[in-house]
Amino acid sequence: MSKSKILNPKSQIETWPDADGAMEELAKLDAARRAIAARRDLRVTQVESQFNGELNALADAEDAIEKSLKAFAGKRKAEFKPAPSGDGRSYQHAGVAFGYRRTPPAVHIEEEEAAIRWLTDRFEEQYVRVKQEPDREALKVTLLECDERTRGFYAAHGISLKSKDKFFCEVETKE
Repeated sequence: MSKSKILNPKSQIETWPDADGAMEELAKLDAARRAIAARRDLRVTQVESQFNGELNALADAEDAIEKSLKAFAGKRKAEFKPAPSGDGRSYQHAGVAFGYRRTPPAVHIEEEEAAIRWLTDRFEEQYVRVKQEPDREALKVTLLECDERTRGFYAAHGISLKSKDKFFCEVETKE
């Protein structure tokens, strides 16, 4: 791969012809990078397709055995009792373990709307969150459509539209 002619853009780009040269070099580098990436992607696709069939067959066989083990354990759940020294609700053999693990407690709510009404009535806002935030999209529409006087009213409260210049450098590609 060729090295860039421009090693330190800060010191070497001082004129418009320098900028034009840098842009030409950038376009060449981008084209070379995309060509290499395309070759890489083609090889990756070839290798993946070579092994995907085998991997999928193995994953399907694993899934079938896991389903069978789950069904087996479900029929014998009483045999998976916690040991005195800890959880102990699993069975291990040949580097594989299966069994049951207790999840941390989580709040279960059957009907959320009814629960919210009851919690709000009984405990006010202690157990119900209400997030307040400005509706920036609605404010944007208003500020774009209103007159200067109204914009000034909003600006007096720290609300205004702001735009900023954002540098960009794009390489045009024809695909």
